[in-house]
Amino acid sequence: AEILGGGSASRLFKNLREKHAYTYGIYSSADTRRHAGATMIAGSTKAEVTGDAMKELLAELKGIRETAVTPSELNDAKNGIVLSLPAQFATAAGIASKVADEINFDLPEGYWNRHAAEVQAITAADVQRVAKRYFDPSQLTVVMVCDPKVVKPLLEGLPIGPVEVQAAQAPVNTTSSDKGAPRK
Repeated sequence: AEILGGGSASRLFKNLREKHAYTYGIYSSADTRRHAGATMIAGSTKAEVTGDAMKELLAELKGIRETAVTPSELNDAKNGIVLSLPAQFATAAGIASKVADEINFDLPEGYWNRHAAEVQAITAADVQRVAKRYFDPSQLTVVMVCDPKVVKPLLEGLPIGPVEVQAAQAPVNTTSSDKGAPRK
């Protein structure tokens, strides 16, 4: 997820923002869990370029699965992960979060002491192997908040499966028009 969309040096950012100017920002993150997790890609674009932006996003997913990452991409990603570690232990809440991770994921004793070295040992082949396993475009769920009359035709022909349109739900009114009256 770091190389795909972890920041301004990522493939999605360089392609969709810098090369095509489809978005101001696009990012990916991995939400790992003990038994399952999800990789999320989030960004925004103008309605009229949604189809083109999706084509590029799908091309990047395909590319990271089929082509080895460059040494520069790999180094940047590893450094980003390793250099962010000290900040994650800088507060009591951060330390508590890491201890919770040890318990939740049943991590071995000393895991965080070895983590930086383990990240630095990751190879381009490791990235490609994991991308092939977890970045499967056929398993992609796409959620868009948009005007379907404008965007739906732009998605035709893309390998994203059938497009289902859901009407926006009205927000729940949590304020009372009777000032000071108890809520029921």
